[in-house]
Amino acid sequence: MVPAFSSSPWSRLLLGGLVVALTACSAAPPPLPVLETLQTRADKTPVILIPGITGSVLQDRESGKILWGTGLRLLAPRDRGYSLALPITAELRAETETGVEAPEALHTIGLLGLAKKPIYGPIFDLMEANGYQIGDLAAPQPDDTFFAFPYDWRLDNTITTARLAAALQRLRAVRGEADLKVHLICQSNGGHICRYLSKYGGASLEEAEASASDPATPLPGVTIDKILLIGTANGGSLRILRELNHGRRYLPPFGRWWAPETLFTFPALFQDLPVYNPEPFLGADGEPFDADLFNPDDWEKFGWAVYGEKARKRLRKNRHPALFGTPELRRAYLERVLDRGRRFHQLLRRDVPGTAGIRYYLIQNNRAATPDRALLLPPEDGGDWRTCFYGDPHAAGEPFLSQRTTAPGDGHATEASQLWLSASARRRIIQPPVYVEGGHFELLLAPPSLEAILRFLAD
Repeated sequence: MVPAFSSSPWSRLLLGGLVVALTACSAAPPPLPVLETLQTRADKTPVILIPGITGSVLQDRESGKILWGTGLRLLAPRDRGYSLALPITAELRAETETGVEAPEALHTIGLLGLAKKPIYGPIFDLMEANGYQIGDLAAPQPDDTFFAFPYDWRLDNTITTARLAAALQRLRAVRGEADLKVHLICQSNGGHICRYLSKYGGASLEEAEASASDPATPLPGVTIDKILLIGTANGGSLRILRELNHGRRYLPPFGRWWAPETLFTFPALFQDLPVYNPEPFLGADGEPFDADLFNPDDWEKFGWAVYGEKARKRLRKNRHPALFGTPELRRAYLERVLDRGRRFHQLLRRDVPGTAGIRYYLIQNNRAATPDRALLLPPEDGGDWRTCFYGDPHAAGEPFLSQRTTAPGDGHATEASQLWLSASARRRIIQPPVYVEGGHFELLLAPPSLEAILRFLAD
């Protein structure tokens, strides 16, 4: 989501406030870098951009109504985000998945006609300035060489990966190539998708688990030559739990708010919970505390997401049973998505035969204080447990505890999470990571990042 969820975000994809947006958009953007050796290269390998969570427009397939991707959607509808919530029952969810499409990646976000915030638009401009021909993966042409892969970022990442695998096969057929070589630019949650694709192609979670030791090519007829990871929480992010607990507000204090119960219905978020840190929780004394992010009992005990006091009150008045179900259905859904999130990370961490030739390039930040642990504070006067994250009042008031709850990163992904790759992938990092100052999303558009992208593609 934005900025953490993003997955997402999530990535800092949209506007933090009206004044910030107007100020940021008043200055002319710096000129785009051009790498002559890349610009004049006649035979360009196709490049695919995979955005992060909330980085794709969502549209109702039947009516054409935009559900996400305009400035208006930062403000309305003021429905706690329920219009984007997915039903937690499998039967209704399957119907929803076919009713929404992602027609394009977000290029810009406009705010009330006053300003526009660049999202992925500068990447399109960068590639075009360097001789790439912009295409559409839904209807590719033989000479197209740069594409974005928009997707419904709420869904389980394995569903998205299967759709990406099918799109690459269509591209191969259009180009008439026996073997299609591609480069992937993966931002935030896009890194999860790219890494899964490279190891298991379009396989389901169960198929991947059954065939992880199979030396067969994961993507017959498609060779992934380079993966550029930009601001990717490869080992997950604790900010996801914070979003699931507190919800997300756009343009605070008056913008649209997505409630915890809304975010709870997005399976992709549970596949970005942190696994890189074996001790993500601390007690009130700042010492490690035994709690398991992938144990549904602990979600109930500590009041996470739909088990928080305010969310419980709203759900007791549940006027949307088709979305949020009964307590029993919510528990069954939580067990399922936590189990799939844990297994998804285990598969990403594996070394898989047939992927040894992939070259990895990293762009990241290790200068910003980034949530690494949370404080679990026991109930007082018969109340609930409290989970305090970096920036919450209890942690901010205790310098020692603030220090214990953060680690260097980009504000969303710690450096340790950014480097949380399988052993073979770490060996295939071709150049040292490029460190760029900027927030989780902003670093993608920083001039040093744009220059690094070109160098990596030309390498």
